[in-house]
Amino acid sequence: MDWFPWKLTKKAIVVFVGCTLITPQTLFASPVFTEIMYDLENGSDSGREWVEVQNIVNSNVVLGTYKLFENKVNHDIKYVRGNRSLAKGEYAIIAVDGNKFLTDHPDFSGNLFDSSFSLSNTEETLILRDAKLLDVDFVTYTSTQGASGNGNSLQRNSRGVWIENSPTPGSGNAENPARKEIKSEIVSVEIPKPVKVESSNAVPKSGTVIDKRNQSAHLEVVTGQPRVIGESQKESTSTPIGDNKSLLPWAIGLLMIIGTAVASFLIANSLGKKENMKTTDEADEYEII
Repeated sequence: MDWFPWKLTKKAIVVFVGCTLITPQTLFASPVFTEIMYDLENGSDSGREWVEVQNIVNSNVVLGTYKLFENKVNHDIKYVRGNRSLAKGEYAIIAVDGNKFLTDHPDFSGNLFDSSFSLSNTEETLILRDAKLLDVDFVTYTSTQGASGNGNSLQRNSRGVWIENSPTPGSGNAENPARKEIKSEIVSVEIPKPVKVESSNAVPKSGTVIDKRNQSAHLEVVTGQPRVIGESQKESTSTPIGDNKSLLPWAIGLLMIIGTAVASFLIANSLGKKENMKTTDEADEYEII
């Protein structure tokens, strides 16, 4: 009976050592999310979204035994090409449609899997679960973090910070976010050419234009400068000097004045001569002795 406690102690040591050896490889062996392409720049997102995962532990990981939890559904992860088992540091792409992914990335030669999911363009939480449906990694992204339809993807750098940069499917991510370029556009403005006014529409040099919309107002034009006159001014408005008909009354009056002056002069001159002749006759009547 003395050997019974020793046997229990020996078995406990074996179990303890066994658990110590397998724990790091079993409990902590899992891939993590490293890149998300949720909103493509050109064309529809349908079937073209993808996420990237990386195995960060020493043991190999069979990715096909995991589930991608999205929109309250545990989606299967199916093998397409490459390695089924991921070694330490190895990447894999989980695409909505493997064929469409290869169309968008014809030079891709890494590990490819696909799954049936649809990523939101505003905000969503993704969870990676193992075969027992235990959560091994999760990430929540929002469009305010970047990569919203501008051609970039969200990437986890070595510090665990999510940034936006040019997509790097199946390879290492950028350490710093992409610089935001400010696009400037040169807008050309065409200056219209001066419009030549036809003579039929030109303003007359002189004359009076009647506004048909307002009969009480006239437009008096003198030497090309219009001036609006009202109803009260119509009677006192004279015809411009440029009109030849307006000179006739003035000429007749002037001739009458000149004629009257000439006639007066002639009459006065005639009377003067008669007076002189009378004086001469009277002088002849007297004789000087």
